[in-house]
Amino acid sequence: FDIEQSIVDGDGQPVARGQAPHAILRAGDSGEFSAAIRIENAKLWSIETPHLHTLVTTIRSAGVVVDRYETRFGIRTIRFDPNLGFFLNGKRVMLKGTNNHQDHAGVGTAIPDSLQEFRIARLKEMGANAYRSSHNPPTPELLDVCDRLGMVVLDEHRMMGNTPEILDQ
Repeated sequence: FDIEQSIVDGDGQPVARGQAPHAILRAGDSGEFSAAIRIENAKLWSIETPHLHTLVTTIRSAGVVVDRYETRFGIRTIRFDPNLGFFLNGKRVMLKGTNNHQDHAGVGTAIPDSLQEFRIARLKEMGANAYRSSHNPPTPELLDVCDRLGMVVLDEHRMMGNTPEILDQ
């Protein structure tokens, strides 16, 4: 089989390609295949301009498409400095956010995607640029909304307790 990968920008325009041709796996086996893909002059994801790209992975066997998967992502650099704080794409950013539980009044934890988007949009309107998910990992839908709207996520998914194993996490 052949693995083909292409990266498209937010406007749907292709910006890079990669491939792993002539890959082989026996039935029931698993394997990892990689391709280095370079994007020239990539639009960076930021709080103000949340540019997203999509990696489209296509698998062909005997020339026929047998699988296709899309992965959205943002391109950015981050750095934490013990004296100066957080840097996004080389620019110092003061994180202003809220601590949020996974539930919402009236609906519990079965939060519709539209409500996730409403919450993040309101937080942005109030000046927040960071969302801390407390005690539970955020849903993929919440992370997608944060990516699209330009919200930094502090993803807490630690176990509670004071055993050495838990403290190490």
